[in-house]
Amino acid sequence: SGETGLALAISLGDREKYIQAKDVEQRHRKLLIEHLKVLEDGELKESKNIQYFYSPKASIGSVLSGIVMNYFPYKDKPTFSFSVKDDGTIHVSCRATRFLVSKGLDLGEVMREVASKLDCKGGGHKIAAGGTIRGTNKEELISLIEEQIELQMGGA
Repeated sequence: SGETGLALAISLGDREKYIQAKDVEQRHRKLLIEHLKVLEDGELKESKNIQYFYSPKASIGSVLSGIVMNYFPYKDKPTFSFSVKDDGTIHVSCRATRFLVSKGLDLGEVMREVASKLDCKGGGHKIAAGGTIRGTNKEELISLIEEQIELQMGGA
């Protein structure tokens, strides 16, 4: 996207790059607000053990997962974001609360176990994790995540 070097250029005093970075920030903020409105309007789905949504971009999904966990009213289930790329790869990003972690939830383990069952990569921390999944569909992936959380939480 040509935006990766902006911070370095700004730290070196490049005023043009600073202006460009402000534009990037405005676009990113607008995109986040648009997606949050969609989630508020009912696109945040809920199943037995998780709440989830689909995001057009993995980077936005990761940020939205954290926002949902902190500011939306449903904090008793971890939040998962699923972004499907053109090649069918599913990028997963998930967040929990400290309360859920204190009850035994470990999202890093959830994603490691689910990904390993599909011969893919996943992992992270107890409170935040993710993975890149190939060779399955969203429904099967959600089912595997549900099973793993059920094992950890003892039938939550």
